[in-house]
Amino acid sequence: MIWSSWTSPPADQIAHAAWTAARSRLKRLPVTDYRGRLVGVVTRADLAADTRP
Repeated sequence: MIWSSWTSPPADQIAHAAWTAARSRLKRLPVTDYRGRLVGVVTRADLAADTRP
């Protein structure tokens, strides 16, 4: 099993999540709660759709 050290909390800003995904070269960024449990996944497409004018 592979554990990712790159995660994002639910309250994270979109810009920070995009930066984290780009820096880590992830196509999908796991969103975890304060206990480390998976609560969602943010994809590059999600981030691109949010940053379009």
